[in-house]
Amino acid sequence: MWYYAMNNQQQGPVEKEILLQMLRSGQLEPNALVWHEGFGEWQPANTVAELQAALGAAENVGQGMAAAESVNASQNIGSEEVGTCAACGKSVPRNMLFPKDGRLYCFDCLRDVNSPDYYAASSAELASVPRRFAAIFIDGIILFVVAFILMFVIAIPFSLLGDGEIIQAMMELLARIVQFVLGAVYYTYFFSKYGATPGKMVMGIRVVREDGGPLSTRLALGRYFGMSLSALICGIGYLMACFDNENRTLHDRICHTRIITTR
Repeated sequence: MWYYAMNNQQQGPVEKEILLQMLRSGQLEPNALVWHEGFGEWQPANTVAELQAALGAAENVGQGMAAAESVNASQNIGSEEVGTCAACGKSVPRNMLFPKDGRLYCFDCLRDVNSPDYYAASSAELASVPRRFAAIFIDGIILFVVAFILMFVIAIPFSLLGDGEIIQAMMELLARIVQFVLGAVYYTYFFSKYGATPGKMVMGIRVVREDGGPLSTRLALGRYFGMSLSALICGIGYLMACFDNENRTLHDRICHTRIITTR
């Protein structure tokens, strides 16, 4: 496996073939620092004997692309061919897609696919409905306790304003806002950081994408909104897991996620 530097940050690990394709496509500069087991220190890619052939190909490709762009500009030819990432579904130029196990991935998703967690998740057992509901119950207790403490602290200054109907209405509205925001922060943080909330950790389960990859912050937040929708329709979104062949809820289907076991 190889590591490389991009934007002053270490990236990888990636397989040699992926690194070569990045050099050929021009996504990685020829003088970018790379490291491989056995190297004493990081070295520019264009000084590594194993990569010399790829660097030569990269220069040829770069010249060919420049010539093609010149021709297209003179003939008003359309933009370059676009492909779709197998993980996130994002449309990107085909020369920025990288093959892995017969599928094409964008650079960001490729790092997830190359991680050991990806392979474990892609073949893991699906979590049972009872384990999922037990995790929800545990998370619910944690959120209730934290929300109670927050509301107790917030209620102190409100109590000085009296006990009128307006004050009570304001407190009820504030309680709902605190509950929603707290849930959003709680689920988004734990799903994107660890793939599991404390409740799911206790039950030995976690959330992954359909392809086995981890959730991004945006997807984790979107899943929380999906959970809210499942609850708003009288909990039917959650009950769908009882009749789904992969034990998926409504928000799992909306966000293309599933719950797997970790032990």
